[in-house]
Amino acid sequence: MLKWIIVFGCATAPIARTAGAPYCAYEVRVNKPSGLPFAKTPVGIVDKGTEITETVTDANGVALLCDAPVHKVDIVVGAVGQGLTFVKAVKPTWPKSRVIVVIRDDSEWDEFVFPDACQVLLRIQNEHGLPVAGARFDGRSSGVSASMDTSDELGRLFRRLKSGGSLNGSIAGRGYLSAPVAARCIKGDEKDIELRIVLERQ
Repeated sequence: MLKWIIVFGCATAPIARTAGAPYCAYEVRVNKPSGLPFAKTPVGIVDKGTEITETVTDANGVALLCDAPVHKVDIVVGAVGQGLTFVKAVKPTWPKSRVIVVIRDDSEWDEFVFPDACQVLLRIQNEHGLPVAGARFDGRSSGVSASMDTSDELGRLFRRLKSGGSLNGSIAGRGYLSAPVAARCIKGDEKDIELRIVLERQ
């Protein structure tokens, strides 16, 4: 699902400043898909891989980054664990502020709700590391809220386990020996799980 839409340029007029206010290199506007402002979102400047300054958006969803290098930098929006987006290689446009607009859909970010499920991704491969399509899970599952019957062309089998749910069984594919698999969504420590299952030829 697309979480960020980024539009940057100089055509949009910056918000009016009070007389004597310093020139700000970047004006970052973070909005929700509805158009409402997204307040208290971290925004920073990354120069050569190092974050050199950070602020948060105000009640209007605006963050001002005033003191910035004259060369190209990256603008980062969000925080670790909250979803990060980078606007790469932008530079100031003095005497106008560079306006960057980010639209953020927060409907499924984990930091806004306590997780109550784990997404399980089983990557089914052969001994050469190539994906195996059409493989099936055979065994017992509990607390499954969504699942796939067979692995897709990329060798992926998805399961969504409710908190406390588990799966325990094997993966079988035509022409391959079955291989064991087990996963558990621990209550109170719900984390997404990705496992690589290697099937050997019969």
